[in-house]
Amino acid sequence: MTVQHFQTAITVVSALCGGYAAWLWYQASKPVVMPDNIEHASPEFETRAFISMANEASKVATILASLEASGEANRRAAIWTAFSVALGALSAIVGVFCSPSV
Repeated sequence: MTVQHFQTAITVVSALCGGYAAWLWYQASKPVVMPDNIEHASPEFETRAFISMANEASKVATILASLEASGEANRRAAIWTAFSVALGALSAIVGVFCSPSV
């Protein structure tokens, strides 16, 4: 395997990592989906205040879960972006220092 083949392979892997990172960034940016209203409380406890508090608690829990999922996707996207940039830099270094003199 020549240096040129090695550089090309690094460049292709870098591009694939960058594409995967972009997909992860996209996943992290998806909007929060709110749950359906909770209207199914048992009759003994069914009061407007209880249903209202249950709805709000459900919405807060959904937002927190969504933020956690988005944060994890952001963390993974940042790692893959860094890996892609590192491979791109390695490809450039290989191209500069290992290319045949003209």
